[in-house]
Amino acid sequence: MPMSQTWSYTRTHIKNPMS
Repeated sequence: MPMSQTWSYTRTHIKNPMS
């Protein structure tokens, strides 16, 4: 998985840790 993909996933989950 490219770094860009990882960051997008991480950023989304960081904003919604309860998701």
